[in-house]
Amino acid sequence: MLFKGRKLLAKNLHVPGLGPRHFQGLGSIVAFDQQRTGLSKRLSYYERSQLGQLLNQDRTGDYDGEDDSDSDELGALGRFQQAGLGHTTDPRLILTSLAMRAQVDQDPEATEKEDFERLKTLYERVCHPHKIEGLLNTEHGLDMEFTGDRGRYYYDGLSSGQQMILLMLLQFATKRIHRSIVLIDELELHLHPLWQDRLYASLSKLGDENQCVFTTHSTHLRDTIRENCYSTGELSSLTISS
Repeated sequence: MLFKGRKLLAKNLHVPGLGPRHFQGLGSIVAFDQQRTGLSKRLSYYERSQLGQLLNQDRTGDYDGEDDSDSDELGALGRFQQAGLGHTTDPRLILTSLAMRAQVDQDPEATEKEDFERLKTLYERVCHPHKIEGLLNTEHGLDMEFTGDRGRYYYDGLSSGQQMILLMLLQFATKRIHRSIVLIDELELHLHPLWQDRLYASLSKLGDENQCVFTTHSTHLRDTIRENCYSTGELSSLTISS
């Protein structure tokens, strides 16, 4: 029952007196696989109207049977609604949605502004000199702007390592993961050793009072934290009997 608290709260956020901030007191067991899957967010009608140019079948997740939006509009937004895709699993859409919500006036119970600021701070700490600058209105519509040693670029310009970092940080921000047991498979995926060190050092900052357990094939990371890790041995030391 303890670990069902977050699900029960999510279903009852409409009840007076309950709000997103209550997630901070509810722990769970959270697992990050190698693909860092698990992102999912319902887009509001307003978000869909603003992000219409990004909505297509390649950027949305499975329909959960609960979409209650209008379906009489044309274009990408209309196709999105007619398909019944009330949730999206596309990280660019979820990141853009979080940035949009962070820019408007907040209800006292809302946390998007602080969630987005924490995400930006942690991203810069791990990926320095790269930064999340925020929303940018381009000729193709809204997109996320990033800066780094090669200047300004957009979401499609992210490296595989940056995408892995964002996938993890977005889950901590949008799911409000606190006081939980966090299991991470291969923490070092696609990351330069320097970024591996920074991510490891930032684990305690991702949420409040989380306990993180992770696996790694990185000899660099293993040697860096040798006193805090359990080694199953070198692959080269294993023999296979014929």
